[in-house]
Amino acid sequence: MKSFLLILCSLVLFSIPAPAPQIVSNAPSVPSAIVYSTISASSNNNLGPITVATAGSSGNTYRLWFYVDQTVAGTGCTTNTTVVPSVTWTDPNNAGNTTVNFTSASITNNGAVGNNLTVVAATFFAVVRAKASTVVQYSVTYTVGTCTTGPSYQVYPILEQLS
Repeated sequence: MKSFLLILCSLVLFSIPAPAPQIVSNAPSVPSAIVYSTISASSNNNLGPITVATAGSSGNTYRLWFYVDQTVAGTGCTTNTTVVPSVTWTDPNNAGNTTVNFTSASITNNGAVGNNLTVVAATFFAVVRAKASTVVQYSVTYTVGTCTTGPSYQVYPILEQLS
């Protein structure tokens, strides 16, 4: 009888499913707010610098995203055109500006209208901490290939203030 109860108890204990794992985070929830999302004009030249924010009196943290696409096909292009977005800001622990260039996006020869340069190159994304009362800016360096008329692009920036 003891053997039977021992087997029965073992079956009951091992058939109870384990509780689902729970993810516990002590990180505070930080609401973000979009503070800049003005679409650039279509261009086949360098762009900027364009000021997207001025940090408050105690400084702010921002997340900047770019979506870049081609708006006009080039003509007579036999080599690629490159578009390189960058972001510039002053870090609270740095006296001067910091500039980060993102991955170069290429427009192959003439390219095509609607060519999403963000997918082709990489995600254009940065988190920056700006010193109090300083600006956050973006620019785009455009290097035309061998073309009669270079292709045009447009930038859709999104700047979120995190703190």
